Amino acid sequence: MNTTTIHPAEAYLRNPNNPSSLYVKINGKRRRLFINRQEGVIGIIAERKKRKGYRFYDWASIQAVYYPTGEDDKETVRKEVLKYKKLARLASHTNAWLRQIADADPEKSLYENHITTGTTIDGKCIRLSTIEKYCGCMVMECFREAFKKK
Repeated sequence: MNTTTIHPAEAYLRNPNNPSSLYVKINGKRRRLFINRQEGVIGIIAERKKRKGYRFYDWASIQAVYYPTGEDDKETVRKEVLKYKKLARLASHTNAWLRQIADADPEKSLYENHITTGTTIDGKCIRLSTIEKYCGCMVMECFREAFKKK
């Protein structure tokens, strides 16, 4: 009788209770394995790509498996609120909304603190310095002057 053992990474991916992707170390590089649950095929994301990949067969080449840390959702929410509070403190101006952010309770979510609407872009902020990179310094200077006059 022929007994075969499957690699721990393969066992992890084939478990329907786990996420459909997993990071591994192959040839000293961090790579992402994924499973197509409809077909039961395991693949690897191609280098320098985000979504394109090919089938994976070389289980012996895996040097390490990076399992998800399972970071607590409450801690993630708390970090997002603290991030917004920090950005509100760093703002060059003040208004009622920024004061509301500064007084936010870190134990509540951004939505519960009435900071955001609860969309998928929670925790993402666009700074004026980022906008300046795309529109240029002259346009940004005009925008800052208009912002101060308001």
